[in-house]
Amino acid sequence: MSNEKKQHCNSKKGIITFWSLVLIVVLFFFFKNSGILTSVYLSAFLTWPLILFIISIICLIHREWVMGVVLFVTAHFFWLPKLAIVEPELCPCITAEGFVARYWYLLVAFIAVVLIIQAIFGKEKPWKRHHKRFGSNFQESKEGYIKSNVVFSSNEKIYLNENFRGGRFETVFGSQEIDLRKCIIPKGERAYIDLSVVFGNCEIWVPAEWTVQINTKSVFSNIEEKRIMAPPTGEDMLVINGEAVFSSVEIRS
Repeated sequence: MSNEKKQHCNSKKGIITFWSLVLIVVLFFFFKNSGILTSVYLSAFLTWPLILFIISIICLIHREWVMGVVLFVTAHFFWLPKLAIVEPELCPCITAEGFVARYWYLLVAFIAVVLIIQAIFGKEKPWKRHHKRFGSNFQESKEGYIKSNVVFSSNEKIYLNENFRGGRFETVFGSQEIDLRKCIIPKGERAYIDLSVVFGNCEIWVPAEWTVQINTKSVFSNIEEKRIMAPPTGEDMLVINGEAVFSSVEIRS
């Protein structure tokens, strides 16, 4: 896939993610103000499984099927006993008391089956096959594209790419420090980064002489460029697209 097609695809996913989150917020206030979501329902659904549900939707939009399905089912597993309290006639076979303690092994079995199916039938992603690691902090990609996903964790990497063309970085309830100062953009080309940060922190270090164009959308987030500026050469340009939701993104050099 060409660089332009990758950029178009990643930008499309970012737009879908952003407006999906906006739609969820709008629907929430609509149902709340119309009286459909009463305080009883709010007490049942506005709990920590809601976080897993939102992350699962983001994963499914970005075609991270395994993570999305696992988080989606896990969120509903912990929601079921709460729903049984609010609407017992909808879940007559589910008792709120001791449900998780009694059936937790079914959730573990489901996750195990999904991971086994993924291991047997899942295709290895091209970016993963071409990654070569140098120790624990250095990484390069022969094709010039990088992908990094961080969920409930942190990641610090120095990338060594002589033909850097871009990549995708996803951070969900975590932090990433991405060092691109040793990367080289091919002459006459632009590098494109698709960024998705949800309840997280992301720092991107770039060479001072690069021109950086930021096209990210933000929802209750802070996106800042804190670079020590140098006269741009006009040849090396990095375009950053994506979205940040309840997050912080900093561009440094």
